[in-house]
Amino acid sequence: MMATMTATATSPAERIRRQLERLAHIRGLGPVPDCYARWIDQTRHLLLSTFGQGSPEATEFFRAVGEKASGFGLPLHGDWGIWARLNRGEAVLRQILARLEGDPGS
Repeated sequence: MMATMTATATSPAERIRRQLERLAHIRGLGPVPDCYARWIDQTRHLLLSTFGQGSPEATEFFRAVGEKASGFGLPLHGDWGIWARLNRGEAVLRQILARLEGDPGS
């Protein structure tokens, strides 16, 4: 019960920060397509539950990583490879985080 209360008490900025922190682990693994897909799904859920379907935040993220979460069959390199999608997804999350934290430069 306490874990649920703590999880729900975290701010959207803190949840986005945690997703950003998970990228180091994913990149350290290679990235493994399954870990990549799980990160995309978790981030998608976070953005949709926080900002809503059709929100600018969710739309920006989907545009950066693509609509489909599965990493299987995706190349690692290239404009739409896993590495590029992770980089673009990270950039979008950093922009959202900066807005949430009131960074005037974002």
